Parts: sequence; C-alpha cells; structure tokens
Amino acid sequence: TSTRKVEKVAAKFGVESPPRDQVSRLCAVIDGEVDAFLARDWSAMRLDCLFPGATYAGCRVSGRVRSEAFITAIGVGDDGRKHFVGLACANAESYASWRGFPRDLEGRGVRNVRLVTSDAHDGLVRAIREVYPEATWQRRVVHVRRDVLAKVDGREAQRRARAVMSPILGESDPTLVRALYHEAVDELASFAPDASRVLEDAEVDALAYLSFPREHRIKIRTNNVRERTSCEPRRRAKVVQTFPSTESVLRLLGGIVDEVNADWASENLFMSKESLRPVLGLERAENRIEGFAPSEEVRKRAEVIMMVALDEYAKAS
Repeated sequence: TSTRKVEKVAAKFGVESPPRDQVSRLCAVIDGEVDAFLARDWSAMRLDCLFPGATYAGCRVSGRVRSEAFITAIGVGDDGRKHFVGLACANAESYASWRGFPRDLEGRGVRNVRLVTSDAHDGLVRAIREVYPEATWQRRVVHVRRDVLAKVDGREAQRRARAVMSPILGESDPTLVRALYHEAVDELASFAPDASRVLEDAEVDALAYLSFPREHRIKIRTNNVRERTSCEPRRRAKVVQTFPSTESVLRLLGGIVDEVNADWASENLFMSKESLRPVLGLERAENRIEGFAPSEEVRKRAEVIMMVALDEYAKAS
C-alpha cells in the first residue's frame, strides 16, 4: 500500500532497495488483477440473494484524513455458491456515492435480485430500493434487537427485553413466528413503550425472510455471511490505520476478496440449486403480512412460549 512497505516485503525475499519504478510496476500488476476481478460481468448468472455492507477505513483524501466507506456485496448465484460481486469506495456522507454502487452492479449484470439483506444504513437501503425495486429487503435481525435495546433504560429492563425477544428466532413456522413477534411487541409496551414501537415498526423488514424457502431462512435473516468475510479486511485495515489513498484500500481489499472468492469455488454449496428455483416466483414480503390474524391455537401457543421465556428470566433474576 506504500513504497516503503513494498520495499520491506521485497527485502524479505532478498531484494534490497528496489527502484521506485519497479515498486510501481509491482503495484500496477496487482491493480490490474483487482480491476479485472471487480469488473467481472455477471449477465450469465442469476443472483437471487445479495448481501451488501460497508467496512470503514481512514484514508488520505485531498490532503486530509477522513473515514471512507468501502462497500462489498456477496451474491448467491443459481449455482448455489457465494460470489463476491462488487467492491467500491463511497463517501459515507454522500447518498449519491452510495447510489453508484448498486447501479454499477446492475450495469455488470446483477439483475433480478429477489432479496437483499443488509444493515439499516439509510443511504445504502435507499439506493438498493431504487435500483432493485422488486427485491425484498431483509433488515439484519441483530440490528433490530440492538435498536430495540437502545430504547430500554436500565440493565434489568434490558435483560427482560432480551428474554421477550428471544423466542422469536427460536421457531420456524412463519405464523407462529409472527404471533410471537406481536406478543413481544405487546409485552415490551408494558415496561418500555418506545422500544415496543421500534420493534413494531421494524416488523416488515425484520420478518421478510419468512416468505422465502425454509432452507434459506436462517442464512438470509442475518448478514453473517458478509460479516465473517469482513474480519480479515478489518484486521488488515486496523494494522495500517491510515491509508495513503482510497486506491490503496481497494488494492488491499480487492486482493483479499479475490482470494476468498477462489476459496468459495471449492467449498460446499451455500444453498441447494433445487431450493433456489422457486425464489423468482415469490411475492414481496410486504404483501404477505397485511391483516395478519393467527388462529386461536397459534395465539395460545405463542402466549405459552412467551410465558416460559419470562419464567426463565424471572428464575435467572
């Protein structure tokens, strides 16, 4: 990422004080490989699911250091495998900068996306919805929980709030999950009304995963697939601290994701090909929860599950 560091690496291989033009040529080779990887056309593959997110790094831009957002996106192709489909730099404060990322993806053949799982970053979510209006957005459930707890005052009340929300992800039947979600909203209202409103407002985006095949749900309700692959880039960025330019970050991250992408080619399938076939025929999740009214049996079952969760909380207290 800098002439001095390249010289140190070269010295390990017995090359002492390489000329600056040689260092530049080495970096240019890396840049060419990364650029080719990031410019890949995806028109020949259908990518139903998309997992975008941002890693932040300090960069020197126009003579001053500022935090830049480096957006990556992982797609699940119709071959059932994960693929890195995009990496770009975005000004964290500029919506126009965020918007350019999904537009670049679409321009390189990433189309017909049915589901996008990401954090609730306003710029990114707005850009994704503009470029992929037919896609369902799944908000990371862990962030919903975090936002709810931020509205709960006191350690004991937060423990109770966690107990109230814990049964929701423990069930697989969509109707029962929604009934438990409503139970949690009502229970929170009794001691943390602001938190209850946050949970209620997030229902559509938090439970979007329920409209997809059962095999996919545990994988698409979080952005863990991207978070796990972000560990190495974050570690490397932390070591560097401040990069000399945005290009140097793209060179480093591009090289890392290229290697990860190659490793995925030899791993087991992320989703079976058979389970991906019906995804394009799914309706948007927003149209599936209007007028939700569980049966009496489901409602009572949800009440019992919530009661058990609260009893366990009381015993632990």
